Amino acid sequence: MMKLKKINTALGLILIVLCIAAGTWGIIRQKTLKNNHKVCVAYVYKYTAGGRGNAGGIWIDYTIGINGKTYNGSSLYRMSDMSSSTVANSVLYKTFPAVYNPANPLLSSLMIIPKDFKKYGYTFPDSLNWLLHYLKEQ
Repeated sequence: MMKLKKINTALGLILIVLCIAAGTWGIIRQKTLKNNHKVCVAYVYKYTAGGRGNAGGIWIDYTIGINGKTYNGSSLYRMSDMSSSTVANSVLYKTFPAVYNPANPLLSSLMIIPKDFKKYGYTFPDSLNWLLHYLKEQ
């Protein structure tokens, strides 16, 4: 019984360390992208809303073309920002701006909602004003 308790404690500690490492890695990636990026055009080809481990979120999958190569990326949006029906009817199969890291184009992020543009120091473009009335919050 005591051995099982030690194993469970060790596994719990390993899980905590992995969660902290994953969170730290995500923060480092975002900071890297924010500090060194270029803007490109992304094509949205798929999305996944809700589901196991993704409650309240929508993953939007896109491709970008950099120097003749195609890279896939995914950006997570909260359902409090836009609904899955908005993504299905107004975002899917369209192009939007994205930022990518020139040293590692696999590190990229889609820019659809006003806070995306603000995050990277850009003004929300007039060309996307049509989308504003579909968003839950601006």
